Amino acid sequence: MTLSLRTCWTVFLGLGLLFAAGGCSKKVVARGQLLDKGKAVTFGVKDRMFMNFHPDGEPESGKKYLAKVNAETGEFEIRDADGSGIPPGKYKVTAMLQSPYPMGQDRWKDKYSFRNSKLVVDVGDTPLEIDLGK
Repeated sequence: MTLSLRTCWTVFLGLGLLFAAGGCSKKVVARGQLLDKGKAVTFGVKDRMFMNFHPDGEPESGKKYLAKVNAETGEFEIRDADGSGIPPGKYKVTAMLQSPYPMGQDRWKDKYSFRNSKLVVDVGDTPLEIDLGK
């Protein structure tokens, strides 16, 4: 059985496209700690912490990744909905700590809302340290 030159090129091109697409889909589980003036952000069982990462430069996309924040240590982790991680790159960070939830006030008085937040981080393999008090 012999393969034609056309069949070989088709297979070669298909494999090349498959590997190229796989290289573009690298994801990382972003981890770090949320601080306020150098101290870990902590909150109680009646409070609710919302922290999101929005791809920087894509304000209209509506895409965001929700961080899971540990109430005792301020440590956080961000994964995609499928649990695999998020694409590396720059993200605008928004944060709100509602105390008590659901009718309480935001601890930071809307300073880190999508409209007001100036926090931009570069997500990669290195743990992040985000200090809201700076």
